[in-house]
Amino acid sequence: MEEIKNASISINLNEGNILISGSEDFVEKNMESIFAFVERNNKYKSTLSQKQNLPISDSQKETPISGKSFEEENNSIVTDKYIKSGVYHVDSEDGSISILKKIPGDNKAEKMKNITLIVLYIRKGKVPGKEIIPICEKHACYDSANFSTTFKNEKTNIIRKGSGQSWTIELTQPGESAALALLEEMANDKK
Repeated sequence: MEEIKNASISINLNEGNILISGSEDFVEKNMESIFAFVERNNKYKSTLSQKQNLPISDSQKETPISGKSFEEENNSIVTDKYIKSGVYHVDSEDGSISILKKIPGDNKAEKMKNITLIVLYIRKGKVPGKEIIPICEKHACYDSANFSTTFKNEKTNIIRKGSGQSWTIELTQPGESAALALLEEMANDKK
C-alpha cells in the first residue's frame, strides 16, 4: 500500500490567512491558482495604496515564493498572455526579445515603431535605440537612413532622449495603451 504524504501551504495576507492542506497531489494541483490569487490581491493592495497615496506596510511587501519582486511577478502575469499566444519570446539566458508574429504596418517606419512599442512594453523602461535594430533587421523593416529620424518625429507614443549614438527611448502613457492594443491585435491574429 502506497503511503499518502500530506502537504500544506499557509499564507498570511495581513491576517487574512489562507491554508491549503491535503495530499501532495492536491496541494500541487491547487498551488498555482492560490499563488495567482495572492499576486492579484497584492497587486490590488499596491494599486489601492498608490491611488490613496498611502505607504504600503512592510507586511504587504513580502517577497513572493518565486523570489521575484511583486512588480516582476505581476508583469509576468500580463506578459505571459502574449508569450502563450505566440506574439513574442524573451530568452531566459540573455534576455533577448524575439517577436514571433508578423509586425503590422504599411511601411518600414510604422513597423519599426510597432516593434519599438512591443520592446518598450516588455522592458518597462528606457531602452537604448540600438537595441531595436536587430529585431527590425529580423523583420526586414530596418531603414538605417531614417531609423533615428523615425523616433525624433514620433511624439505621441515614444519619448526619445539623447543624441548621437547613445540615445534612448521610452513609452509615454498613450504609448503604453498603444502597445497593449498592438499586442492584443497580434495575439488575436491567427495568421
